[in-house]
Amino acid sequence: MVKNILFSFLFLMILSGCTEKTETEILTGVVSFRVESSVTNSIDNPFEIPMDAFDTTLTITALDYLGDVLTTYTGDIVITSSRGTIASQTKATFVNGVATSSISLNYGYGETRFVVSDNKSENWAVGTSNPIYFKELTIFDTQYPIDNSVPIKSPFVGLYLKIKMGNMFVIHVSGTGMYLVDLTDSNDYCMLKDQNGEYTQLNPNYRGFNAMYIYSRNTPENYTDGGSTGVDVDDFRQILPGQRVEWFAGNLVEFNDMSEVSFPTWKIEVLKGKVKRENPSWSDEQIVEEVLRRVEAQEKNIPICKFDDSYFPAGNNDFTTIRKLEPFESNIVTVKNVKIGDYDEQYAQWNISPVSGATNKVLRVVSKEAIPESVFNPKEKKGQTLQSVTGILQHVYGGIWVIYVRGVEDIVE
Repeated sequence: MVKNILFSFLFLMILSGCTEKTETEILTGVVSFRVESSVTNSIDNPFEIPMDAFDTTLTITALDYLGDVLTTYTGDIVITSSRGTIASQTKATFVNGVATSSISLNYGYGETRFVVSDNKSENWAVGTSNPIYFKELTIFDTQYPIDNSVPIKSPFVGLYLKIKMGNMFVIHVSGTGMYLVDLTDSNDYCMLKDQNGEYTQLNPNYRGFNAMYIYSRNTPENYTDGGSTGVDVDDFRQILPGQRVEWFAGNLVEFNDMSEVSFPTWKIEVLKGKVKRENPSWSDEQIVEEVLRRVEAQEKNIPICKFDDSYFPAGNNDFTTIRKLEPFESNIVTVKNVKIGDYDEQYAQWNISPVSGATNKVLRVVSKEAIPESVFNPKEKKGQTLQSVTGILQHVYGGIWVIYVRGVEDIVE
């Protein structure tokens, strides 16, 4: 029995020795690339985000498994960027294992690297460049148009983005996603406060383009704390207006002329764990009460953009009209002193016009999703005057803008 076991063991040893490949046999040809950008900088001195072109030259060296230059390499490579899009590049032709390529990059942001690969090589050779640092993206960067074309579109459409800069808050949660606003500085506030601390006047320096719709397909929820604090946050899986957003990411698309982030991920500030660490002796009830107090205080500081007759948009699907409304896209707006107009059965939309009599061809309201018709039926109230209508402003199609009412308190008769 022992002899049989020893024989089997020796047979396997001999067999494996006959079939095993050496390291040099496995790793023949190109294994990786050394990629060096002619432009370098530090994270403390980032470049502006390139909306047109950022030019650099890549020096690409083919390497073998020992890290030596593979002078015989003449393959074809693919050059991509970790962020942004490559607008143009010159062909990289290898001579003695080294090639160069002139690159023009658009829309790079944050830490950006160039990636070189040869997917036809047996080792799937790849290499990354030294980082080039650009400023981090904000919501404004992704929303602000770069030309006067109609419809107005984000220059970042079709790109995967991660936005972690700014002072971002949730302003509304719906059954298909959530709306965020960035309030980094004074020009991000659409309204000015009066002496009583109330938002009463449009800010003449408001730059707009600081709100974004995150399309999650269903009601979004908080992720758990990830174990970083050991605090169970399941009680706060529901996202609340007023919660701070640490970052969000996803693909930027234009759906019916409206910018939105699809297939998103995000991180919401976990207040429950923070409050519990600050007050370890508090009961869960006290912690929840404090969390809700803080969120409510943050929500109260978010202004609602209020239009009066002098600002009310009148016109058609032209740049002047759209440019007047586009800065407020995905933000909360209030339109004051309006008359209820015709009702569109197909889309459950109703027109509004200012009581001053100016013609409105582009602004409508949807209330059916938030208010039962038994409570408020615009079809039965045509011609009546409302003190105000409030809701989320969306660009939907063909130059039409819709205010999506959030609840019964958004309509003041």
